[in-house]
Amino acid sequence: MTIENRIINGGFETGSLPPWTGFNAIITSDFSHSGIYSVNLVTTSIGILAQSFLVNPGENFEFVISISKASSAPNPAIVITVDYYNSSFNFLSQGLSLTIPANRLSAVNVWNEIYATTNIAPPDTAIGVLTIQKLPLSGGAPILIDDVAMITIDQPGATGPTGEKVSTAT
Repeated sequence: MTIENRIINGGFETGSLPPWTGFNAIITSDFSHSGIYSVNLVTTSIGILAQSFLVNPGENFEFVISISKASSAPNPAIVITVDYYNSSFNFLSQGLSLTIPANRLSAVNVWNEIYATTNIAPPDTAIGVLTIQKLPLSGGAPILIDDVAMITIDQPGATGPTGEKVSTAT
């Protein structure tokens, strides 16, 4: 059994975003779930964090993320998606869609660990795209993201033949 995390720099411990792409997303050392750094999706407007990763057809993943908020204001809604694409970047299907409703996160710097299992990647899948989106909320709290992982799940194979019957009687 091989366990592999397809997300690179999911704990943001390089102190920078790459290979993540972010919009209204900054690295911070003011808060973290583990290590030194996390990402702060700042402002009351939209904030986005995204990363593409390699996927083989038939794979699915255990998605893990730690989320908190950086002020006592209510959290805005957060939408997390995983989309599957072929090698020409044509959309094939959605592997995960999850929403954290507004005002559901705990107190400041209290981390919520979220786990979800993706759908199985369809035939011809080559790329997955994970998108974490903080929706706008006037007066809403900045959102903190840390310890993001996309862990491969081994699929059980077909049961093979049991072998020949052996008689031990003489």
